[in-house]
Amino acid sequence: MEPLKELIMHPNANVRNAAVISLGLLGNPRAVDSLILALKDEEWIMFSAIEALARIGDNRVIEPLISALDQNDDLISAMIIETLGELKDKKAIEPLLSKIKDVPVELRNNILKALIDIAGNEGLISLVENERDHLLDYFLDALKDKTQTIQECAIKELGLLRDETAISPLVELSRELEEEDQRLYLIEGALVNIGSARSLFSFFGIVILI
Repeated sequence: MEPLKELIMHPNANVRNAAVISLGLLGNPRAVDSLILALKDEEWIMFSAIEALARIGDNRVIEPLISALDQNDDLISAMIIETLGELKDKKAIEPLLSKIKDVPVELRNNILKALIDIAGNEGLISLVENERDHLLDYFLDALKDKTQTIQECAIKELGLLRDETAISPLVELSRELEEEDQRLYLIEGALVNIGSARSLFSFFGIVILI
């Protein structure tokens, strides 16, 4: 592995990229420091480095990945955010929350999904109760995202937030979905959590789930 680590600094970009990919495939945590150096390389090599670090799964990369968010375009940032979610280290929650107010909506939704992945079964709101009002607004916006997984995350978290402000947007979304769409079942569960008779009446007035 040592020769591969040395090749991270090779003058030829193709050689550097090949070394990064190989270190990721080896999956040895000893390569982490070298791969972190590759986060400052050309964009296409950074992609390889992020993939390699995600494969190794060492949580020493949390701070370097967070730092890299400020220095790269949205495409790289989205990949970093996804990797942080996969690593599931709660140390990433506060840094990600600090970024969420200053990024485009698409990246904000990616951050929300990563935060939910990190929170796991505990639920995001249980870990960041002080952000309740902001999270409510963010998840309401995320209902409009083009990605189904983002919408599903938003539906679940709105149910956990139990705020009646979410009733109308959830019911409105249900009108756009096909009868067998999984999101309908998630919406039903969210409305049950919110616990409003009005919300359930509105929902079941539109679609009946078996």
